[in-house]
Amino acid sequence: MALWPLFREEMLVALPAGHRLASKPTITLSSLRDESFILYPRANGRAMFDAIVSACREAGFDPQIAQGAPQMASTVNLVATGIGVSIVPASMSQLSAQGVSFKRIRGPRPTAEMSLVCPIQGMSQVAKKFTDLVLQRSPLVSK
Repeated sequence: MALWPLFREEMLVALPAGHRLASKPTITLSSLRDESFILYPRANGRAMFDAIVSACREAGFDPQIAQGAPQMASTVNLVATGIGVSIVPASMSQLSAQGVSFKRIRGPRPTAEMSLVCPIQGMSQVAKKFTDLVLQRSPLVSK
C-alpha cells in the first residue's frame, strides 16, 4: 500500500450556539478544559483523533470525551443538541447545522490531513487514472 498526503485542513471548534464562548471571535483550546467533548472515534480516523487529543494535551488538559460519533456530520449534529463541544475540520462549517457556532482556534491548533491510500500494484486502469488525477492536483505531493 502507498499513502500520499493530499492536503491539510484547518480545524475549528464547534460549540452549541448558546455556549458561553460562542460570542468570542476566536478561542484557545485551554478554554475548553472543563468541557465535554464529542469526537469522531479513533477507530474511524486515528490521525485526526490523535491530532485533536495531542493539541488538547499541549494546551494542558486531556479532553473529557462524553460521546463518540460514527460520522463527522453526526459530530456536528450532536454539538447542536448541547451534549458537548467538538473540534472538526473547517469544511464541516459548510453544513447547514442550526444551533452550532464554529470558532477559529487561537494559538497552536490541530490540522486534519487528507491522504490517499491505495495498492502499489494491481490497480485497475480506472483506479490508476483516478489516483494520477488526484495526485496531480494535490498541493502536498511533489510534482
